[in-house]
Amino acid sequence: MHLHPKPFERIKNGTKTVEKRLLDEKRKQIKVGDTIIFESRATGEQLPTTVVAIHKLAPTADLQEYYPIADQQKYGVIGIEIRRK
Repeated sequence: MHLHPKPFERIKNGTKTVEKRLLDEKRKQIKVGDTIIFESRATGEQLPTTVVAIHKLAPTADLQEYYPIADQQKYGVIGIEIRRK
C-alpha cells in the first residue's frame, strides 16, 4: 500500500499502528496474519508489516482528504491494525 511521507514515517517509528482505509473489494481480502508492505510515495522505501486486527470504523472527517464521506458511507471504513516485522 502506498502512503504519503508523514503516515509512512509514523508507521516506521512506531507511533502509528492503525491504517484507515476504505473497505473496497481489495481491502475485503485482508485477513489477520497477512503481510502488508507499505511503500513511501516520496522515496519508494518499503516497510513490511503484519496485520494483527481489523476494526470496522464509522465514516470520519479525517479521511475526507483521501475518500469522500459518500464513499465512506457506501463502502465502509476499516482500521487495519499492524505491527512492524
